Amino acid sequence: MEKRLNVRRLKEMVGKEVGLSDWFVISQDRIDAFAECTEDRQWIHVDRERAARSPLGGTVAHGFLLLSLLPRFNFQNEIFAGRFRMAVNYGLNRVRFPQAVHAGERVRNRAVLKGFERR
Repeated sequence: MEKRLNVRRLKEMVGKEVGLSDWFVISQDRIDAFAECTEDRQWIHVDRERAARSPLGGTVAHGFLLLSLLPRFNFQNEIFAGRFRMAVNYGLNRVRFPQAVHAGERVRNRAVLKGFERR
């Protein structure tokens, strides 16, 4: 039986992993669709031949495409899974993309509860 998520339990979870999502393949079709949706058709994302000749060695996913997958990943973790009627994005701090994600590669999310604030 799943433990109820309350303030005491959240305090106990600070600093601990609260979720590890399933692997998710970033296909070229998804990259192309995201490029169309956002109108960001930069060649590093959509021009397979040119990107293959670049230092990147192939097309790469948009950083914002990866960010847009966070809701999918978050709802697989213990804190969010089926617990809320709705959720609202509050914002992101210090987002960086230290490594390119190439078409065909897999990604997943590892979530650690850094803290919480009761409001």
